[in-house]
Amino acid sequence: MKSVKHILLIFSLLFGILPGAFANSYGVLDLFEWNPDTFRKLTGKWYFVPGKHVFSADTLTNHYFIETGKSWNNEEVGDSVMGKNGYGTYELDLILPDTTLEYGLDLGSVASSYALYIDGQLIKKVGEPYGTPQTYRPEFNTQIATFKSEAKRVKITIHVTNFDYSKGGIWGEIRISKARKLELYRQNRINFIFLLFGGILVMSLYHAGLYLLRRKEKSSLYFFFWTFAAAFRLLFSGRYFPALDMFYVNWFWTVKIEYLTFYLSIPLFLKFVSELFPRSVDKYIMRVVLIFGALASLIVLVTPVSLFTYSVVAYQLFTFACIGYVFIVLYRILGKNEPGSKTFLLGFLVLAVTVIHDILSAHYLFSNGSWFSTGLVFFVVSQAYLLASRFTSTFSRAEVLSNQLNYMNVHLEKIVDERTQKLQDANEELKEKNDEVSRQSDQMTIMNKELRKLSVAASETDNAIVITNKDGEIEWVNRGFERLYGYSLGEMHQRFGNNLKKAGRSKHIETLIKQVIDTRKSVNYESTVEAHDGSKIQVQTTLSPIMDANNELIYLVAIDTDIRKLKKVERELKKSNSAKNKLFSIIAHDLRSPFNSLLGLTELMLARYKELSSEELLQFLKDLNEVSQKTYYLLLNLLEWSRTQRDKIEINPQKHNLAALLDETLGLFTTSFENKNLILKKDVADDLQIFVDYQSFSTVLRNLISNAIKFTPRNKHIHISAKESGAFIEVTVRDEGIGISPDNVKRLFSAEESYSTEGTEQEKGTGLGLMLCKSFVEKNEGTIDVESKVGYGTTFRVRIPAAPWA
Repeated sequence: MKSVKHILLIFSLLFGILPGAFANSYGVLDLFEWNPDTFRKLTGKWYFVPGKHVFSADTLTNHYFIETGKSWNNEEVGDSVMGKNGYGTYELDLILPDTTLEYGLDLGSVASSYALYIDGQLIKKVGEPYGTPQTYRPEFNTQIATFKSEAKRVKITIHVTNFDYSKGGIWGEIRISKARKLELYRQNRINFIFLLFGGILVMSLYHAGLYLLRRKEKSSLYFFFWTFAAAFRLLFSGRYFPALDMFYVNWFWTVKIEYLTFYLSIPLFLKFVSELFPRSVDKYIMRVVLIFGALASLIVLVTPVSLFTYSVVAYQLFTFACIGYVFIVLYRILGKNEPGSKTFLLGFLVLAVTVIHDILSAHYLFSNGSWFSTGLVFFVVSQAYLLASRFTSTFSRAEVLSNQLNYMNVHLEKIVDERTQKLQDANEELKEKNDEVSRQSDQMTIMNKELRKLSVAASETDNAIVITNKDGEIEWVNRGFERLYGYSLGEMHQRFGNNLKKAGRSKHIETLIKQVIDTRKSVNYESTVEAHDGSKIQVQTTLSPIMDANNELIYLVAIDTDIRKLKKVERELKKSNSAKNKLFSIIAHDLRSPFNSLLGLTELMLARYKELSSEELLQFLKDLNEVSQKTYYLLLNLLEWSRTQRDKIEINPQKHNLAALLDETLGLFTTSFENKNLILKKDVADDLQIFVDYQSFSTVLRNLISNAIKFTPRNKHIHISAKESGAFIEVTVRDEGIGISPDNVKRLFSAEESYSTEGTEQEKGTGLGLMLCKSFVEKNEGTIDVESKVGYGTTFRVRIPAAPWA
């Protein structure tokens, strides 16, 4: 498992993967919102005109659409199919985000020559794409093409010609970014390849030197040949062909070197394996591999590019077969447990994955770039370690044997005398120890009885007990540990390792262990431990030191006590205290306000009774009635909320007509609607039936409507609607009020963080109503949620059963 993690880490560090591409819409790519500081791939559909080098391809009637990032071979253009040979025009309209920047285009590899234009202006020309098959000139050049445009919309035109390579067109994905950023990225990649090349070349020459010093180690010789070929392949392959930045190489020889380094590396690698593990590689198969590799390399040397490039598919299949055979060889080697077989397997596994990936990428099954360099580095380092360890082991054994032989020759007689004397002394000591053993036997019998009692007590306790050595390595757990966590000692070692520091404990466990060791005193701490079934168990641990007769630490004992029930009681106590505080707050403050209003109105009526007209008296009575209703509903909410906290609410669900229940509740608020001149918009079908407890759901409707009236300004609307939603009825109460901020929305239904505020006309609130709504809706097997935006109102949605629940 650790080896796999190391492989993934190396892959993540060395693989440079660019962000995903912007897909264009058939010849047009809008990059207006693109950040030019990032890389983008211009993949997708481009305009394509086969057999012509033109401009403004989109205006021609015989244009087609083609994807870049792969060969044009076998592309259907009208009634015909493109072959490898030919020429054509790629074109794309590009909408840029900024006209002040200098942009760069990275075309990678194009077969086999091309000219790049921006709005008809030549930007870059590689080889000679214009002319006949005899006069055109192929070339590789991976330099970044740069351009600036004062227009937001530019037209990219690429004239491509190929009469030699087995695949024509724009192979690679075209990338765009700021010019300087692309150039820096390209240069860094090339520098990285040269760094790898230098390191591998040094390693290669080192093993050549080893072979010169010890000619019998032919594995070093073939390792040198293989790494030498692989290192040069890094310079003559990939997206950028780094060698071309250092010196000029003819296009045809560049291709030949690229193919030769590939074709030669396979038989050289198999030969290296056969020398490393000679008894496991079949000589006949080795001979076939050498002949096939030699013939393929000869074809590359003596035939033109237009012919030998067709051989690569067959050689790739041959490579797959060789990889499979090496795995068979490694399977045999592992069975024999040959030295170094595991190290070789690890290195070859990474190398094989990268080679297979690159071959499949060449056929456009992947688009993550070349991985070969990573696999090569990993394999070279692992095999260098393997070969070096073999040399070191050989020299070490020879040195040890030589020293032993010299010692034996010089001191043999002395050794015999010394050993004879030691044997006599040992016999006398053995007699003394036999007597001591006899004396201690009775003591051991007594101690064993005591230990059995202690073992039974420790094993059968409900607390989990872990005993470790002084370094924290776990040596024993009791049955209580297995019952609490579900782990045996072996399973725990497999899951967490052998040390208490890694056994799912407190993140401060290392500090706690150090404290126990330093102070020689017990410590207590709480932590959450993951059990075998994945559940989290809260425990309180007492970590104690066990000392010997010399006050030296010999063991650590950790005793875990399950405190989940205790924590649950603490949470319930906290909730109860919060509810108590809420109740006292309402009694002390919120209940006083409506009574003050009642007293004020009645005192005013008594003082001015004779002066009041009938209309004024009627208004006072309406106000008195409204305040009385609010006080009544507050007391009712307070009573019901108190009953919910004591679980005294009984829910008796029955079928009810929603429209009738809603009309009955709305009748309680006629005066409130009139006082604020609010307009009710109701959309509830007459036949909707709900299955709820009448009293509790009436409380829900009453509080939601009261809440909407409270926070809706005068002359606004309140909307109440209901609709069927599967086996539920969804009731919606929406106001056009002041709204609620997102932070306060989270606190609406919480007793611990209750939230209330004044209404549009300073109406007081307690926050109890919405807490009651949530509690009663859930007791009726329903749900309630809220949406709100400050300044735009609030919407409450209640889902309740339309039929009896199971």
